[in-house]
Amino acid sequence: MWELADALAFLYRNPGLAVKMGEAGHVFVRERHSPASHYQAIATLYKTMAAETAGHGKSADSLANNPAPPNGRVRVAFIGGRG
Repeated sequence: MWELADALAFLYRNPGLAVKMGEAGHVFVRERHSPASHYQAIATLYKTMAAETAGHGKSADSLANNPAPPNGRVRVAFIGGRG
């Protein structure tokens, strides 16, 4: 518990570093958790599930091989967060 308090106090005393860390975190999340990457992960999951279930591979393959949804938009529900 004291480690967190010490870290927060350190950032309070070093606002420039806090800003840099915040900006870096924003870039990290934006690059690694984009709507397109979520879509691809879901498509891959469906493809894997379909491969394990007879008769469903063709539709899952067509979904997983598309880099983006047909209309270019992705709707993702974030449960329990601010999404």
